[in-house]
Amino acid sequence: MGHHLTALIGKDTISRSKLKEYGLAVAFEKGYAIVILDDEAMDRLDDLLDKDTEALGENIEWDCELTLFLAKEIGLGVFALIKTDYFAGLGEQHACVYDGGDKKLDNVCINTVLRELGVECEGEQDEFDSINLSEYRQSEIYYWNPGNWADKKENMIGGRVLDSL
Repeated sequence: MGHHLTALIGKDTISRSKLKEYGLAVAFEKGYAIVILDDEAMDRLDDLLDKDTEALGENIEWDCELTLFLAKEIGLGVFALIKTDYFAGLGEQHACVYDGGDKKLDNVCINTVLRELGVECEGEQDEFDSINLSEYRQSEIYYWNPGNWADKKENMIGGRVLDSL
């Protein structure tokens, strides 16, 4: 089974109305918001908002002005930007941490950035599993219409690809 996800992760103090305004999918886990970024939805937001999408780092495609704008709009001051690309246990992960728009950590593993955000391990689980990131394996299924997987989860707001703002 694969795990292909790009997401913003921060404390659950974000604006739900802004999330909905921008059509962003989000899962709420143990006091954290996992804002799932989908390529098609982000491409459409790029068209609508006219923000730069040139990557600010080497390994995470959506590490760009558009993502920083969205993070600020929804109320994420300190947040991690993560990317996973795994299949059958093989692959890679990348992560960075932003604080007030400034990159504080770059090109580190996901557990490192989650620790920086204050995620505490539960039992034998690492930080990744402690906030249930294994559950969120593919971004597009949380943006489908109809059949959005977020509709089946009480802890999620489903995303959508916008036609306009």
